[in-house]
Parts: sequence; C-alpha cells; structure tokens
Amino acid sequence: MQWVKFNLSVSNVSAAMLILLFVYTLLSKLADLNFFRYQLDNQVFRPEVSAVLFYLLPLSLIVAIILLYIERYRKIGFIYSIGLLSIFTLYILMIIRGYFDHIPCICGGVITTISWKAHFVFNLFFLGTAILGFVYLIKERRSSKQYD
Repeated sequence: MQWVKFNLSVSNVSAAMLILLFVYTLLSKLADLNFFRYQLDNQVFRPEVSAVLFYLLPLSLIVAIILLYIERYRKIGFIYSIGLLSIFTLYILMIIRGYFDHIPCICGGVITTISWKAHFVFNLFFLGTAILGFVYLIKERRSSKQYD
C-alpha cells in the first residue's frame, strides 16, 4: 500500500489556507449570484463600479486559486494574494474609520456574523499568512538550490 506524501512546508500550508479561503469566497458568491449582486449594490461603490466588480471579483479569485495551486506560479500567486487581501483590508479599514457616508452591510458567508473590526482582524490574519507563505517560499527555494 502506498502512502500519499505531503510536503508540509510553511509555503505549502500557507498556499493551502489561502486556496481554501478563496474557494470558499468564490463558491459563496457563485452559489447565489442575485445575492452577490445585492451585496455589491449595498456597498459604497457607484453602480458602474459594482457592475464591474460583479465580474472582476470572481475572476480575480479564480486567478488567485490557480496561481497558488500551480507550484511553478506560486510566487506570483502569493504576490497576487497579498495585493487582493491588501486592497480589501484597506477597504475594511476605511469603513471602520468612517471614511464613507454609510457603513455597508457585511453580507457574505460565515463572515456575516462578525463585525467589521473582527473582519479586519480576519483579513490581517490571511494577509499575514500570504506574506509568511511568500517569505518562506523564497527561503525554501533558495535552500533547495544550495543542496542541488
């Protein structure tokens, strides 16, 4: 009987955590497109921006998942994930700081049950996971080159 071999490196675990987050987020949006449209319409964006985000957000999640999954593109995937998470974390910070005229709804999956401040901490955790994964990927690749 053959055993499946897992490489539990920090970068692989980080990539797996981010993939799970992005798959969950993508599926929660695709499962009910009308509700996803409602979510976007209840944010602070202009209708034109919401219309673009309706297509851009799922597409960007798919790109992130693919880049993180394929080891050859994982470095780009981490950089891309850091960008996505940074943008959304900044958006949440702007909401918390009262930058917008109204506080938009938190309307998505399990996240609906937590406050914007808790959501900010949640995003910081995954942003940290992406940064940690990126740093360790670089270290792991340098280390493997030394022993080749």
